[in-house]
Amino acid sequence: MIEKKLAINFLVILIFPFLGMSTYLMPTVSPSFGLLVSFLPSMIIIIIFTIDTIYENRIVTNFTKVHFVFLLFLCTAAIAQFIAFKKGYPNLSMAVTISRILQLFTIYISFLIFNYYNKNDNKIQYTVLFTSLSVLLLLNVVGYFGIGLAAPFREIDGRINFPFSGGVYGANNIIIPLIFLLFYYLKKIKFTENPILKLALWLYLFMCFSFIFIINARLFILTLIIVLVIFFFKFEKLGNTITVISLFTLPFLISLRFFLPIVLSAPPFNILLQRVDVRGITTFNNRIYLWEPALEWLENLGQGVLFGNGYKGYYFIRLVEKNSYINPGFLSIDKHLHSATLEILLSQGIFGYTLFFIIFLILVNYYIYKSKDDLGYKSLYMIVLYIILVSHYDGNVAVFSLGFYILSYLYANVKPIPKLNT
Repeated sequence: MIEKKLAINFLVILIFPFLGMSTYLMPTVSPSFGLLVSFLPSMIIIIIFTIDTIYENRIVTNFTKVHFVFLLFLCTAAIAQFIAFKKGYPNLSMAVTISRILQLFTIYISFLIFNYYNKNDNKIQYTVLFTSLSVLLLLNVVGYFGIGLAAPFREIDGRINFPFSGGVYGANNIIIPLIFLLFYYLKKIKFTENPILKLALWLYLFMCFSFIFIINARLFILTLIIVLVIFFFKFEKLGNTITVISLFTLPFLISLRFFLPIVLSAPPFNILLQRVDVRGITTFNNRIYLWEPALEWLENLGQGVLFGNGYKGYYFIRLVEKNSYINPGFLSIDKHLHSATLEILLSQGIFGYTLFFIIFLILVNYYIYKSKDDLGYKSLYMIVLYIILVSHYDGNVAVFSLGFYILSYLYANVKPIPKLNT
């Protein structure tokens, strides 16, 4: 049992590095090969678990109804894939469609299996996530600075474009969770007990912050600051309220379309956020030009509002083409809404979006409960809140993204909260 547990834990550590490498392999080698690489560790985990279960002749019963909420959401995402394939979404073959669906389910199921083998070890959750994301960051650093690789997408001058992160801004979803986890380890480890490790962790934290500022995604930095403020002033118990308020993120940002760039160009933000210029204001407004017609579609109860229009649903209702002046050199299939929640809404409809919101609420309530007596879980709760806030204005938390699979990892750990005796 111990050997199987160690093997499972090692394979889970490999999941995020393999996912990161797949984002580079899909456009450079082939989509099918990249997708196969992405869920290879997960398939091995499922095979080991299946053989072990049959050999031991046992029935697994620790998967609860909260896990089926996530599985139901994955089913809506899988159906959206098939709808897009049937509608003829460009470059979406049957092989790619099936591979994407396998990726969704195998990775989540492997996280459930990981929790089954580690059900009596609370610390393993943040230890494995920290190790896995650190390995992925190391691969990116070696690939970018050592080999000279870069993500095969749009590059922005002066910014790091890590090759295995899914794009310029995708690296934020590797580094910012690591920052939250590093705060836990820095608080846990005392300088008098292990000064070398303590110093190494401080250097690691400094490196992470350096990468964040070189990537220079202003809204991500703002969200990082907001989450740190929430926990510094001990407002984390308001997680449910914050989650509900976050639903109004896009209307709020749209209302600030002229005001927010002025704020971000003023001290101290102009020192921290170097690329605040006309181009920066334009890229922010470009997102708003995409969000507004999507919200109008929702307001007018447009096509597919209940159950979605299939994967990349905005493509089928020509939502992006209405704003063809945005990034005119890009094909419409290469554009996205810069909002994970809007993409889910257009792809999976109000039904899928509602499930996604329920998942947020379940996550918040569970990690509020767990973080009361465990600083490690508090760092995981910080990651939860960060993902919730970011999901509204960035696409790197959408289904199939690295951010989404971090969310899957955190959700697979959820268990029913014991009822208090009154």
